[in-house]
Amino acid sequence: MVNFFSNYIGTILVLIVLAVIVVIVIRSMIKDKKKGGICAGCSGSCSGCAGCKSHTLNK
Repeated sequence: MVNFFSNYIGTILVLIVLAVIVVIVIRSMIKDKKKGGICAGCSGSCSGCAGCKSHTLNK
């Protein structure tokens, strides 16, 4: 088992760093959505966007 970790320590560390980055991005997106932030992929003109009805109601 120790041999496995010593052989793949670089890969394991990269995996952990990427997982942390993904978690931070998802948390940021959730916080923005709760605050009424702009939807993902939205240009800001929410009157024509069917996916951003909740955003237009918060303004």
